[in-house]
Amino acid sequence: MSDVHVPPQNIEAEESVLGAMLVAEPALRRVLVESGLTSRSFYLDKHRAIYAAIQKVAHRDGTVDELTVGNELPSFKHYVSELAAKVPAAGNAMHYARIVAINANLRSKLAGAQEIQGAVMEDRNDEKKLEERISRGLDLIATDLEAAAAPTSEEELADDFFRYLDEEEPAEVMKLPFSELNECCFGGYRRGQTTVVAGWTEMGKSWWLDQMLRGFKGQGYRSAIFATEMDRRERVARFVAQTTGVAMEKILLKKLNKAEMNLVVSALSSIPYSYFEVNGWPAERICQQIILGGYDVAAIDVVNLIPGYEKNDEATRILSRLMEVARRANCHVILVSHLNRARATQAKLPRPVKRDLRDSGMLETNAAAILFVHRNQDDNGEALASGEIYFEKIRNGMKGGVDVLFDPYTASFELDPSSPDRDDDQKELFA
Repeated sequence: MSDVHVPPQNIEAEESVLGAMLVAEPALRRVLVESGLTSRSFYLDKHRAIYAAIQKVAHRDGTVDELTVGNELPSFKHYVSELAAKVPAAGNAMHYARIVAINANLRSKLAGAQEIQGAVMEDRNDEKKLEERISRGLDLIATDLEAAAAPTSEEELADDFFRYLDEEEPAEVMKLPFSELNECCFGGYRRGQTTVVAGWTEMGKSWWLDQMLRGFKGQGYRSAIFATEMDRRERVARFVAQTTGVAMEKILLKKLNKAEMNLVVSALSSIPYSYFEVNGWPAERICQQIILGGYDVAAIDVVNLIPGYEKNDEATRILSRLMEVARRANCHVILVSHLNRARATQAKLPRPVKRDLRDSGMLETNAAAILFVHRNQDDNGEALASGEIYFEKIRNGMKGGVDVLFDPYTASFELDPSSPDRDDDQKELFA
């Protein structure tokens, strides 16, 4: 048995779309104008040549048929006639064109993954070459050969949405720890989107991230943290404290009694994330791991320490890559971000707003949600237990938040039982 793996392709669809273009002018026009296909979309070399000939003849003569295309390609003249004779239905040309485009996309993504794999295996000691090949591989993975495809018609939109509503499975959402926050974003986070989690230093944004990931794990989702500044053992200790209620200090100092040790060992079997220490990694390498890892949630903590982020143009490029990978990898990306220090001029740090984000333009415009973690402070600027977690931006949702108390022993947030109902006065429709 052969070990050769055939790349994604559908020869019948390729034959059908070419045949339809040869016998029906409406099919010819729709495919050339609306499908986004190019000659490289086809798997077989002879199909690439025939499509290129069809394009050439159509541009020159205004129309095509099997004779004009056959004359353009004498070596394939008999095959062109066969294509025209066996086309199943010219009216289905766009259906077959989409199949061709989908397979071309898959081949491109496969080539990109192979390029990245080859780079890691062959060029790991040559940092410049490694980055160039990874970047080239990511470009192939991101290629969308159907970008210029026909728009979805009104009828197709209606049919697609009806099928969505008619599905027995509930809509997929990744629920946050507090129901009030889920109400703001129509039930929770979704695939293909990016959320920013931000706050002043020592306010607990990374603790909140861990708490969210623990909740996602309980819902069956796979997560990964790409950490630019924290040691993995400290991170695991934080998770264990949140899970067991054993003080983080006791865990890190290994001052555990037998009962506590049993709790810790039990918790270690349910760590909710894979962990990458990515200090010094370029954004392309992080994107590579997200795509290849097949994660449901990918969190970068913190995004500001990715090399080059301190330069405005480079920060914009990095953020664009990370936001695009959410759609390409069909996952939810969480970007943990530091804040600008421009307003941090007094002992008590102000309640953050969107303009406090570093590179706020890109984050504010393109993120699906911006979530702030903030705690009250004493006169010396020391963070207190009380605070709030709130959405400052929700695309198609409602701004709002919850009052919380931070428990330093378990490194987790709880709802503040003394706070009034905030729904009426702090949730407003976000246009």
